[in-house]
Amino acid sequence: MNCTVRYTTALAVFALVLGLNFAVQAQSFWPKNLGSTINTPLPEVNPVLTPGGDTLFFSRLNSKGNRYGAGDSQDIWMSIKDESGAWQQATRLPNTVNIARYNALYGVLAGGKKFLIANAYDKPGKHFLRRGFSFITLDSAGNFSAPQRVTVRWFSWMDEGEFTNATITPDGKYIFMAFSQRWWGRNLHIYVSHQIGENLYSRPVRIRGPLKEFKSLEAPYFDTCTQQLYFAAKTSNDPKADCNIYAMQPVSGKNMQEWQNLRRLSDTVNTAAWDSYFYPAGVGTYAMMCSNNDATIGASDIFRVMLVEERPWVKVTGKVFDRLTDQLVDMRKNPKVLVNGEVSDSVTMDGESPEFFALLPLGQKYTFTATAPHYVSDTVVVDMEDVKLYTEQEVSLTLSSDPYVTVRGNILNSLALTPISKTQNPSILIDGKEDPNVKLDPSQPRYEVNLPFGRKYQITGRATGYDPVTTELDLTAYREWAEVDFDAKAKPQNANMVTLTGKVINTKTGSPLEPGIPVRMRVNKVFSDNFKYNDKTAEYTLMLPAGADYDLVPSAQNFYNKLEVVNLTNAKPRTTVQRNFFVTPLEVGQSVDIENIFFETGKSKLKPESYRSLNALVDFFNEYPNVKVEVGGHTDNVGSAALNKRLSQARAQSVADYIIEQGIGKERFQAKGWGMDKPKASNKTKKGRAQNRRVDFTIMGI
Repeated sequence: MNCTVRYTTALAVFALVLGLNFAVQAQSFWPKNLGSTINTPLPEVNPVLTPGGDTLFFSRLNSKGNRYGAGDSQDIWMSIKDESGAWQQATRLPNTVNIARYNALYGVLAGGKKFLIANAYDKPGKHFLRRGFSFITLDSAGNFSAPQRVTVRWFSWMDEGEFTNATITPDGKYIFMAFSQRWWGRNLHIYVSHQIGENLYSRPVRIRGPLKEFKSLEAPYFDTCTQQLYFAAKTSNDPKADCNIYAMQPVSGKNMQEWQNLRRLSDTVNTAAWDSYFYPAGVGTYAMMCSNNDATIGASDIFRVMLVEERPWVKVTGKVFDRLTDQLVDMRKNPKVLVNGEVSDSVTMDGESPEFFALLPLGQKYTFTATAPHYVSDTVVVDMEDVKLYTEQEVSLTLSSDPYVTVRGNILNSLALTPISKTQNPSILIDGKEDPNVKLDPSQPRYEVNLPFGRKYQITGRATGYDPVTTELDLTAYREWAEVDFDAKAKPQNANMVTLTGKVINTKTGSPLEPGIPVRMRVNKVFSDNFKYNDKTAEYTLMLPAGADYDLVPSAQNFYNKLEVVNLTNAKPRTTVQRNFFVTPLEVGQSVDIENIFFETGKSKLKPESYRSLNALVDFFNEYPNVKVEVGGHTDNVGSAALNKRLSQARAQSVADYIIEQGIGKERFQAKGWGMDKPKASNKTKKGRAQNRRVDFTIMGI
């Protein structure tokens, strides 16, 4: 079965959770079919429970009992528990709720009387207008009100796919949606909108997190108690591929766009079939879900699955400490808790702090240890072999660091700051001696060695045809394991050097950089010790070996430093090359041309030769994380103004998108297509038109 149940507008539903005070544990219970009072040979999906768990709403597809009959229809049905706790025969909600051909109930708000349903209707609530959302309320007599339209900005324009799912949080602050922006697309992504007014929500924003492996995601469901987002996903475009249920947490409680700690639910939730619409309920002891496993009556059934053992257990709570600080261990060290030497589904960690708890069956003995890369743990035994009743126990685990630092680096040409060729047999000495623990990478001039912290070392680079260079590595400040990047260097003998000379120019003034501003030079992203700068005259010299090309970027604090590509592959040794470098002050309103950006003719697709310049921009935005810019696209006057506007907008967006894809926050960028409105030169000449075809950025905030 497809990962999403197929129906024309696919208004699939997933409700909000009530309860579930801890994450899903290991189970010994398999999902149990709710039976023929709920499930039929037709697809049943989208279980939604009221807060008390006594009323179940769901969607039934293509039923003769639906308003539009058995042909391509979907209506909302409901069932109520009787006094014995059994589900009664399901009934269809009235036509005042099932108005359109495809109907779905998306969730229930706190209090259990207000519901989010699919579709936008006219003001009287009788006629379907478009895809969207509405609220309905249930009065004391059991009657539903007419739908009241909910506006989610841009949703009807963005939702172009074949399928749609949604859920709402109990407080009504967030709506999570799964849909495709591709026309009739079947691969869905999850989006979130936040409330900005009464019945008014923001434009959907696609969530970000460890989701690259998934081809399609559906049935989002946010549990406000555990701060878990549950969803179903598949990793293949194969229509027959299995769909599994996953969970993850927000990076921060107030940010519903960034997510982390992705995990797949246990194998007793995820069967060897299509599984979706996971809905934790009760007090966290069970959940509703949908599946087409071997126990189904029809194409898709609703199941109930237990989440914890219904027998006595021990609840173990604990914390992981750092022996060096006697404080809770830093979560960036990626600590995990093991039970009997193994990672266990029974252990739940907070995610933001090294606190954990586990629910474990009585009658056994458990050994708890912690683990983290380059750390060792003590051991705590929890003996429950003779315990018969529920009990709670606290434990403390301590991690101790490995007593060394892992040092890694390149072996560089000290003048060019480029890696020495492996044909030159590069190697290193430590304190003037060969160390058998040094690992050399045979494919490239890199080394790795573990060195005890707390002292200084002399690292010497050497290679055939090079003079050794010794540099001090100071590890006296380290008290626990760490990774340290440290490049060793060797100086080429009889080097064929080219001397670069020139000035550093301030583009704002068009004159040499003002006195007193220090400047350094990055050669292939590494600061060069061979760069000499006079901060009174703004003049510099830089010696580089001939026979290579270089990415050179000056570095002046609080300036945008422009990349210059200097090709010395054909330069003659002992010659001088004149080259100025350019910096632009970081001031709101300053504009900078992004040079060496190339697009396919008449299109907005970037050519690979643009990446060198764009990657230098990425480095700049990483160095100044508060800078916000407008990326502007410009054209010459060839062609219509409307066409040039669209092309320049698309090209500016392509540049912004590339930088965002490298990890720079998209909130720092605006893309603006100016077309032919802002020429830099006359369009009457070929040279002028070439100058006008450009992309630049203007600083909007710092």
